[in-house]
Amino acid sequence: MNIAVVKRDGKIEKFSKAKIVKIAIATGLYPEKAEALASKVTSKVQAKKVSKIKSTDIRDLVLEELEKADRYAAGLYAWYEKTKDAEFNKAS
Repeated sequence: MNIAVVKRDGKIEKFSKAKIVKIAIATGLYPEKAEALASKVTSKVQAKKVSKIKSTDIRDLVLEELEKADRYAAGLYAWYEKTKDAEFNKAS
């Protein structure tokens, strides 16, 4: 898969399933569940058949899958993303 991720600051990076796994584990999911979640998100991204995707769109997909897997983990992730948003907006 060769999909570019457009970050909020405009930078481009390569899509990384491993990064999704890492984030899911950080929210408290066991590695097996994190891997399954990352696979689902990756499949959804691939199904879009696009060459670029916004990082915020990936964030929404991760949150959607986390809510199905573990509501507590989803809450932690949502809090973390809001904190990042606030810091990004403060720096802009």
